Amino acid sequence: MFSILEQMKLLKSMSFRLRETRRENKSVIRVIFSASQLFFEFLYYKLFKSEKFFNFQGKRYKYFYYPYNATWRNERAIEIPIILKVFKLNPNKKILEFGNVMKRYIQSNHDVLDKYEEEVGVINEDVVKIDLKKKYDLIISISTIEHVGWDEKPRDSQKVKKAISNLKSHLKKNGTGIITFPIGWNRYLDEGITKNILDFHKIYFMKRTSKNNNWKEASFDEIRGIKYGRPFRAANAIGVGIIKSK
Repeated sequence: MFSILEQMKLLKSMSFRLRETRRENKSVIRVIFSASQLFFEFLYYKLFKSEKFFNFQGKRYKYFYYPYNATWRNERAIEIPIILKVFKLNPNKKILEFGNVMKRYIQSNHDVLDKYEEEVGVINEDVVKIDLKKKYDLIISISTIEHVGWDEKPRDSQKVKKAISNLKSHLKKNGTGIITFPIGWNRYLDEGITKNILDFHKIYFMKRTSKNNNWKEASFDEIRGIKYGRPFRAANAIGVGIIKSK
């Protein structure tokens, strides 16, 4: 039913949830319930929702359900399949990922830039300061750019703009970057989109439509001013920003 990798990730996720609830000083019963809930939710989605699809830019994608981060609960359900498609369309290309995300879900040897996650092979540098002395065919990022300049001290209203521009500078000629991010998390990022001052070639939007984590394509007007965590948990809209080098 589950692959060995899925079983390992499920056990790891359950273990993490157990530790998390213990840190919150919750009762033993609550701890056991939380871990069990994760297991049975994943089992339900794996058995009964595995053929559920969404549409994005003329393509049909299967929702991505995976134990790590309980993707059936949040925006990862659509972010991961969009980026996975990009991986499959770019075999043997030089890839940089900003934010150590994809290696939690697939096996890959692409380069990863992440200031905070100390892990073998991860470049621990600030995205606005890096000069990697090499260029990439493809740059990807999943729900990471929204933390730049916002979840840092001191906050910096210009940092997210600088980060996108610096990532773009690391693209080869005719290279492409795809950056997904939640709307409503980083006010500076949202304002940059509204004012059209970010270094994106194009931005597409997806909007969550139900408690069951269904998503549909949307215009900017449909997601303007949307709040993170309201009315549904996690992101209620995401942007998919495209960067291109000439």
